[in-house]
Amino acid sequence: MARPGIRLYLLLFFLSGFSALIYQVCWQRALLTLVGSDIESVTLVVAVFMLGLGLGAFAGGRLSRLGACVSVRLFALLEAGTGLYGLVSLAAIGRLAHFPQPTHLHTLGLCFGILIGPTVMMGASLPLLTQHVNARVKNAGETVATLYFANTLGAACAAMATVNFLFGLLGLQKTVWFAALINMGIAAFVLAAGRRAS
Repeated sequence: MARPGIRLYLLLFFLSGFSALIYQVCWQRALLTLVGSDIESVTLVVAVFMLGLGLGAFAGGRLSRLGACVSVRLFALLEAGTGLYGLVSLAAIGRLAHFPQPTHLHTLGLCFGILIGPTVMMGASLPLLTQHVNARVKNAGETVATLYFANTLGAACAAMATVNFLFGLLGLQKTVWFAALINMGIAAFVLAAGRRAS
């Protein structure tokens, strides 16, 4: 996993994890403003987020069987889709502000509707990128472990940066836009690199 091309994919997946955690922090803050910050509401938001990631990972594993070239294109499209959703996500959440004080069932429905699409896209990205990298290094165990490490490291860095730096510098809305810019930059780079390679 030390070759320059592989390092580049590690950087891309670090950035993908970085943006994903920014979304989680920002969307959770925005949703809890609407549904309340009691422990049940917090648990529901996190549970829906994790459900989406799990469903996405399952779907991405199935889609990765289509082959390395298709997988990397799908990865780029999912990153672009996540970024586009990120651009409008807070506006969509804000439209729910006129709803009456929700019950926990309403909270679950709101969180599911807002979060399931983008989190499925995020969850599908790892198996798709893994398939593409495996075609180059032929070492599934090392590839998965290293990609998970890069993705998790990106998420950990984002957890610290979002609360301690980005919110103060950019505010909530621009922080989400920053994450969206990262996603769309990843997508543009991967698609452009694929065209050059072909």
